[in-house]
Amino acid sequence: MLAIQINFVAGRYHATPWNKQVNEGEVEWPPSPWRFLRALIAVWYQKGQGLVTEETLVGLLEKLSVLPTYWLPPATLTHTRHYMPIGEIDKGVEKTALVLDTFLAISKSTPLILEWKNVELSPHESQGLKVLLEGMGYFGRAESLTQTGILDSMELEKIKENTRYFPANPMTEFSDDNGTEPVKTLVCLGNEGYNLWKKKNADKFKETGFPESFFDALQVQTSHWKSKGWDKPPGSQWAFYARKKGALNGLPEVAPKLSNKKGRPTVARFAVACAVRPNLKHALSLAERVHKSLVKYSGGEPVFTGCDEAGMPLEKHRHASIFCERPDEQSDLRKTISHITVYAPAGFNENAERALRGIKKVWGHGGHDVNLLLLGIGSLEDFTDTELLAKSRRWESLTPFVPTRHPKSTRAGKPKLDAGNGLQIGTPEHDLLRLLKLEGRVPTKITCNPLGIGNRALLGFTLERRTGEGRKAGNRGYSCSLEFDDPVTGPISAGYGSHFGLGAFVPARNKG
Repeated sequence: MLAIQINFVAGRYHATPWNKQVNEGEVEWPPSPWRFLRALIAVWYQKGQGLVTEETLVGLLEKLSVLPTYWLPPATLTHTRHYMPIGEIDKGVEKTALVLDTFLAISKSTPLILEWKNVELSPHESQGLKVLLEGMGYFGRAESLTQTGILDSMELEKIKENTRYFPANPMTEFSDDNGTEPVKTLVCLGNEGYNLWKKKNADKFKETGFPESFFDALQVQTSHWKSKGWDKPPGSQWAFYARKKGALNGLPEVAPKLSNKKGRPTVARFAVACAVRPNLKHALSLAERVHKSLVKYSGGEPVFTGCDEAGMPLEKHRHASIFCERPDEQSDLRKTISHITVYAPAGFNENAERALRGIKKVWGHGGHDVNLLLLGIGSLEDFTDTELLAKSRRWESLTPFVPTRHPKSTRAGKPKLDAGNGLQIGTPEHDLLRLLKLEGRVPTKITCNPLGIGNRALLGFTLERRTGEGRKAGNRGYSCSLEFDDPVTGPISAGYGSHFGLGAFVPARNKG
C-alpha cells in the first residue's frame, strides 16, 4: 500500500483539464494521474537528479502508472476575472480581453490523498519518492503551492474515517444510481502498455515517429504533440473516475443524523456552499433570510416565529436561534460563513423538522444563492464537535454584542451602581450579566470593549435587522469575553438580535 498527501498551502488549486480550454471555467478534479507523473519528472530535473537515479525514477513511474484511488477534500469551484492586455492599441487605448481564472478553493489543512492499494516500493524507490515529494513546491499551475509527503497506514485510516472526504475510484461502467458522476482524466499506459500501443499505432504514426519509451513519452511537450496532429500525448489514454456529486460545492453529501429518539430534537446544522460564501459580517442578514424561509416552510410554526397562536411572544426565549459560524481553521473573524446552526431549547416538532429538512437555499447578495446542506438534526450531545456548542470556561465574541439597555446615572451625573455586583446599571457588562443570569449562567468575569478596541475583526458587522423589532440601546456593538468558574456548554448568545446570530460566543482560542 502507498498513499501520498498533497496539501494546498495557499488554499487554492489551479489546473485546466487536458481536453478543455482555460476560459471554459473547469478544473481537473481529481487531477489526472498523467499530471502527477509529469510533476515528479519535473521535480527530478529541477532538484533531484543528483539524489535520485534515472533508473530509480523510471521504476517508480512504472509502478505509479497503476490508477490510484483519490480521497478528495471538500472544494469549492470559484473564479476571478481579469482584463488582460493583448498587445494592440485602438485610438490610443490598449485593448484587453476578458480572461477567467477558475480554481478550487480548498482548506489549507485538508490534503488531497492518492492511494495505491497494491503498490509496494523498493527502499530506493521509497527514498527517491520522498526526495521528489519534498521538492514539489506546486502541483497544477504554479499558483497551486503545495506541501507533499507519504502517509503511513495509520494516518490513511484516520483520513478515511473523516466523513468530509469524497472517494473517487476508477470506473469500468457508469451508473447514476449511486450518486456519482463520471470525470474524464488522462492516464499513463506504463511500459508494457506503451509498447503495445506503439505496435497498434505503428502505421498511423509512421511518419511522425514515437518517443522511445513511456518515460520519454511523459516528457513530450504539449506544443510538440499538438503540432503532429495527435489528439492527446503519446502513450496516454482517457480513463474515467467516479466522483461523488457535490464534490465541487465545498460540501460532502452525507446522510443527516437521525432525530433525537429520547425526545424532540433541539439542534439542526447546515453546511453553507455558494460561488462566493457570505462574509461573517453579514451573519444577521443571512440568519434573517433563513428565518424567513423556515417560517414559510413551516406555515408559521411558533418555534420559528417566537410567538404563540395569539401572536403573543413566547416566554423564556425557548424558540429557535440561528447562528452563523466560521470555518474551524479560520482564526480571522473577518472571514466567511461555513455553517449555520439552528438551536431551539423547546425542541422541533414534526412540522418544524419537516421545514428544516425542506430548506435547500436562500437568496444571496450579488446573485449568488446560498445553498444549505443539512448535516443532521439531533440533540446538543450529537454536535459536541461544533464550536458554538462546545464546553469551555472562557468564551469570546464571535459576533458583536448589542446591549438592550442604556447606562444609568443620577441627575448629578453620578453612575448608578448595582448593589449586588458594583457595576454601573445599564452598561454593556451589566446588561450582559443580567441577560446571562436569566438563562442561569453566571460568569465570574466579563469584559466588554467597543468595536475596534482589542478586536478590530468585529468592525463592520451588520447590527440592525431589516425587519422585525427588538429592544436595543443604540447601534453600538461590543466585543466581549466571559469567564466561568466551571466549564459551561454552548450555545451562549445575548442582547439585541441574539436569535439571529448577534451576541454569539465561542470558546476562547489558545486561552485554555
